[in-house]
Amino acid sequence: MRIILLLFLCIPIIGCSSARKLSKDFSGKVSTINTAFEGEYYSNKPAEIKQRFTVKEYTLWDFLSFYRSDIDSTEKIPDDAIIRFTVQPDSYLEVTAFKGNDKLSSFSISTRKEGNYLYLKKNRSMVPIPVVYFQIKEDISFLAPLDNNRLGIMNYNDNTLWILFFGASNSGRTIEEYERISFDSL
Repeated sequence: MRIILLLFLCIPIIGCSSARKLSKDFSGKVSTINTAFEGEYYSNKPAEIKQRFTVKEYTLWDFLSFYRSDIDSTEKIPDDAIIRFTVQPDSYLEVTAFKGNDKLSSFSISTRKEGNYLYLKKNRSMVPIPVVYFQIKEDISFLAPLDNNRLGIMNYNDNTLWILFFGASNSGRTIEEYERISFDSL
């Protein structure tokens, strides 16, 4: 009986998703973060990827503006804009949009660095009541520099519920990659 109870409690914990496991869906391997986001320029338009989990392609500006504190004042930025990142010392990432040499707009978002990933959001909750009820909710969003000169963005959410011996799950993910643009080509 103890073994069954331990198995019942351990399986959901093993099932939680890690950024390393999720990042295997990117087109390149995750490289070391070091200064990957400091002063780098990226295309606002998503790059072509083999495995797309959503029908809609999100521009880099639209994807990141979802995580800003004042969502109501989001400005529309053209697809051919250039996005620059600046890492602030107090765990903020400043995102600035340029069209040619003109600065269009900017905003800051709160981030947290863990290993090779820059987390925009990482929420997990678990409610275990053995044999009767079990619920896991995960919501993870992160940025990762890739070794093929791209920026990978992953958004993953999962909601799993078990009542007695019946279970249901609802999960979804969004993966986008954006090309790094060299300063010389601007």
